[in-house]
Amino acid sequence: MSAALKIVFIGCAVLLTFFTFLIRNLQKKNHPSAPELMGRTVTFWGMLVLFLIAMTTPSWVTYIFIALTCSFALHEYFS
Repeated sequence: MSAALKIVFIGCAVLLTFFTFLIRNLQKKNHPSAPELMGRTVTFWGMLVLFLIAMTTPSWVTYIFIALTCSFALHEYFS
């Protein structure tokens, strides 16, 4: 993984950490949009982890991830 990509990854992780704590604070105050925001934040955490796995594993693992993602998207499209 290149140095620039590491910086982008760390920047995304820092931003997501900040927003996770911010949304948890909103949840404590029972803000009406907090559950939806937390759901989106958890989704972005998942995407960041999958991106990290795809960038640090051999290319065939990345191809399998892409194939699975495409098949899930196609299944969602047809349902």
